[in-house]
Amino acid sequence: MPARGKIINLLPSSEFENSFWGMFLKWAITAGRKVIILTELVVILAFLSRFKLDEDIRRLNGEISGKRNILESNKGFEDKYQELKAKIAAAKEIEKKQSGASETLEKIASYVPLEVRLQSLMISKSVVNMNGVSIDEKALKEMILRMDRDQDWRSIELANINAQEGMGVKFVLNIYK
Repeated sequence: MPARGKIINLLPSSEFENSFWGMFLKWAITAGRKVIILTELVVILAFLSRFKLDEDIRRLNGEISGKRNILESNKGFEDKYQELKAKIAAAKEIEKKQSGASETLEKIASYVPLEVRLQSLMISKSVVNMNGVSIDEKALKEMILRMDRDQDWRSIELANINAQEGMGVKFVLNIYK
């Protein structure tokens, strides 16, 4: 058997082979065939990857379902947690309001001299109402001047004052926050 070598074509080339359509046809038979094969390989790979992607979707749906079941089983716990969180926030708010009253009480106590005795004290959000008795006017004046210097209070109003012999000076004082 003879060895295969290069193919020799002794026939003259025709005009068709040298025309645009002839060269296109020759290219389509050689290089175009390779492009089509490469395209088919890409399509086959896309088709096969679809199986992997379907498996991934199935696995992820299973995980989501499992996690959804866990969340649903913990829903009661979550509701109790949110309720407790709301109660804690409300308690903190109440504590904050009460600490404001205790701070106001401490501040007032620091301004009241020993000669003044408070009979009643009412603290609200915007007003502090004090009823008391002072031994003399000088102690009452000193207390009002101290309180007037405090920048946290908007104004101080001496609502009522009565001097009673032997008892001292009775007064009603309103402090506006």
